[in-house]
Amino acid sequence: MPMPHPASFLRILLVCSLLALGHSGAAAGFGLDQVSERARQLATMPYDNPSGVVPEWLRELDYDQFRQIRYRPERALWRDRKLPFSIQFFHPGFYYDRIVDMHVVKPSGEVAPVVFSPDQFDYGT
Repeated sequence: MPMPHPASFLRILLVCSLLALGHSGAAAGFGLDQVSERARQLATMPYDNPSGVVPEWLRELDYDQFRQIRYRPERALWRDRKLPFSIQFFHPGFYYDRIVDMHVVKPSGEVAPVVFSPDQFDYGT
């Protein structure tokens, strides 16, 4: 099965973020218009290829080594909110040779980073 394009995951995360905001009351000053405007601004900038920011030893994992790394479902983003969805992330390495910064918009309108932590993953053997 071919790997989905990373932009697909970003689109899904954006939609889920907007749904979560709609579910809990939209944050003042943040909505689809602001996201669209920011996307327009970014589209005018030259492409910056972030490949290579993942350590080489992670990029060199083989298929069997990488598939042992599993996200811990109990650590899923928004799992505790009783929403019809939650978000689990992929660990960097193997095909995932870029790190994508993720952020959430809180009901207050504050934008906060989603912080990576190794304890979000089960590393198998």
